[in-house]
Amino acid sequence: MSPGPSDVPQVPPRRRMTADARRTQLLETAREVFLQQGFDGTTVRDISEAAGVNIALLYRHFDSKEILFEEAIWQPLVETLDDFVTLAGEATRYAGRDDVQRAIVGQLMRQLLDAMLEITPLLGIVLFSPRGRDFYRDRFAPAIGLITTAADAAKPHWEHREYDTDTLSMIIIGKCFMYGLRTAFDGEPFDPDAVSIELTTLIFDGLAAH
Repeated sequence: MSPGPSDVPQVPPRRRMTADARRTQLLETAREVFLQQGFDGTTVRDISEAAGVNIALLYRHFDSKEILFEEAIWQPLVETLDDFVTLAGEATRYAGRDDVQRAIVGQLMRQLLDAMLEITPLLGIVLFSPRGRDFYRDRFAPAIGLITTAADAAKPHWEHREYDTDTLSMIIIGKCFMYGLRTAFDGEPFDPDAVSIELTTLIFDGLAAH
């Protein structure tokens, strides 16, 4: 006796991705491909094939490889630095509360370190390419400026010796960048929480008023 219609297993209809879910998938795939092949070594076709979509669909979400790169690789760092400024503003609300200020700054240092670890593998490729000057001027330098802005906002709210906020920003960025290089090229393990505490101690104890 042949099975009736009710006895045949029903295959559930395949769900189509929402536009937001598809965009997220494309960004995640682009990030992986850029990390493996670099900016110059990656084509839009490489990304579309890795994502399992046709190029036309990819171009529906992103106008160019450059935009894909900026949103997949650079934008997370910029957003983290925006959060850095917001949290630094929180620290100014706790003037005289050294313990709270240290906790907030420690959180900022960890966020910045995590962001730098993610982007470091591509920074060299981008900064030393033909478009590196524009990339530095339009993206990297303003991002460092956000840290200086945060440091300037917090400066009046704690007892410290005189210091230059721009120099402090470069020290913080430089240290996070060096840990990014170690991770990318040496695979040398380290404790990001310990590094965040070290940076926080450098800021508070190294610049404390005596």
